[in-house]
Amino acid sequence: MNRLALVVLIVLPMLYATCPVMAEPADANRAPVESPSAGSGQLPAAGRPPVLVQPPAPVQPSAPVQSSETVSQSWDTVSEEAQGPPSTGLKMVDILLVRPLCLIGSTASTAVYIALSPLVYLMGIGEETARVMVEAPWRFTSCRYIGEFNHYKDEEPIMGVWEF
Repeated sequence: MNRLALVVLIVLPMLYATCPVMAEPADANRAPVESPSAGSGQLPAAGRPPVLVQPPAPVQPSAPVQSSETVSQSWDTVSEEAQGPPSTGLKMVDILLVRPLCLIGSTASTAVYIALSPLVYLMGIGEETARVMVEAPWRFTSCRYIGEFNHYKDEEPIMGVWEF
């Protein structure tokens, strides 16, 4: 029992660190909010005073500023170069824990997709649903090297279902 708890405590932080959603900065997906300017001719809502938005004061950076994409790309190249081949322990966790759970999840997802497919095709979202519920789970289960969780055999990065 203690070994199982130890394996879970080792695997969960690893999965947390490699998950695309968790590893992504919080502000990366947020679009800037634009408010109407005073001269745009738009009237404020009834009963509300107009809101004046002042632009922020310009800031002079002392060092070159890198975008989040540049930082994440440089981090990916550094981590892939420094990572090397996966360890034996990571391969064992993948074979004994991750792959069987992925096999069960992929089978269940495919069964649910087969049950829902008539309704899904009537709604017109059949192909997207097939990619999310069938292709992505089976690809993660069978199309990556043992112990590697960051890319497939064809060197494409692991994508979450939200990136299809």
